[in-house]
Amino acid sequence: MHPFYGPRFGAWLNDEVLGRSVRARAAELGFDRRTVLSTVPNMAGLVGHLDERAAIYYCVDDFSTWPGYSAEVVGRMERRLVQTCDRLVVTAQALREKWARPKLPVLDLPHGVDVSHFAATASMQRRDDGLPGPHLLCLGLWDERLDVALLRAVLDARPTWHLHIVGQRTAGAGPLGGHAQVRILSAVPYHDLPTAI
Repeated sequence: MHPFYGPRFGAWLNDEVLGRSVRARAAELGFDRRTVLSTVPNMAGLVGHLDERAAIYYCVDDFSTWPGYSAEVVGRMERRLVQTCDRLVVTAQALREKWARPKLPVLDLPHGVDVSHFAATASMQRRDDGLPGPHLLCLGLWDERLDVALLRAVLDARPTWHLHIVGQRTAGAGPLGGHAQVRILSAVPYHDLPTAI
């Protein structure tokens, strides 16, 4: 797929290429009663063209706010997808309020934390660096959407707290750069996250 969804021809070309690929793979796997589940709005042009019996949009984020994305183009695709899908799954109340429409069944499936996966951290002896707790862990992509001013305000209000940010970073550290209560770590495999801090 190419990134040129704005022009009508670009969107059509992506739909054609992706549609052929999905149909061919579904036939290869013997999928004859298909349900389309999409987590991205650029599937909008394919709903109804994949011989599917149902289409579900699993809306995991507000893509119109993503850096580098055209809010107008993404919004247009997302509106089309919501109008043509049979079910909507949302991860946040704000997404429900934005995309719910009459007679469209909506399932709330908020993001959460795998408590058992991180339980080992609670019983671990604190590292030798002498940092007092509590320790906050921020996982995932650090880009322009991360509210670094908010995190800085939390740390300023709680001088004994420490923040560990683990993941890929595509934006500058801003007010968190060089902060004594912040440790910035590279991405690690999910299995190793409990011991990352």
